Amino acid sequence: MIKKNIKEFLPLGFLNIISFISIIHVITSNYIFEIKQYIGLSLLLICTILFFVNRKFYKYFIFITIIIGVINLIAFSSTTFTFALGLIEIQLIPFIAFIIYVSVFKSKIISILSNPKSKKENENDFKISKNRFKQKFKNLSKSEIETRLNEKLVPEAIEALKELKNEFKI
Repeated sequence: MIKKNIKEFLPLGFLNIISFISIIHVITSNYIFEIKQYIGLSLLLICTILFFVNRKFYKYFIFITIIIGVINLIAFSSTTFTFALGLIEIQLIPFIAFIIYVSVFKSKIISILSNPKSKKENENDFKISKNRFKQKFKNLSKSEIETRLNEKLVPEAIEALKELKNEFKI
């Protein structure tokens, strides 16, 4: 469990270290943060709080924060290093944090991309949709049901019509 906590903290820890160094730089020099650094540091503070309060929400919030940093809308350091990728400027430090994030959460990302819903959730959604169609079609006559079955319908509607047809036989 501790190893998992440390692993999940890596992207946030990397950005926190960079931000801490930047804060020291601002304190010891005449440099003044711009608005994008203040916003970046504020979002980083929220991410740090979420890490300890709500781990599930933290995973999504840190991802969004990193992406906003990668496209150079916010910054986490007093010095920003950017490179152009077409029309978009990519900020190096958040890009490194993004790579760390992807390596830490790669199994979760793969499972979301390969199967966004579990089989049980899909079955439950199918049943709910089928029941809605059944309610909608419950006042149809047997001949109307037969006519509808010959139409091109979604699987849930077809299943609902078949169940209603079987109820007529009983």
